Amino acid sequence: MIETKKYGNDEITINWKPSLCCRSKICRNNLPEVFNSSENPWINAGTVDTKRITDQIDKCPSKALSYTYDTKI
Repeated sequence: MIETKKYGNDEITINWKPSLCCRSKICRNNLPEVFNSSENPWINAGTVDTKRITDQIDKCPSKALSYTYDTKI
């Protein structure tokens, strides 16, 4: 099973699979306020509009980043 780390905000859960990550830096270069490898945790989903985050995740070349929308019950 592939290790998956999860991060999120009130709307989405971001899934990161480190073993699939090709370290292209596209996420960090295009949305550094969310994806900052100098910080721990390196993903801070509470700082930017969810649509901008999902648009950036959709550009991940290795598909190491994905997301699911959280539903409120």
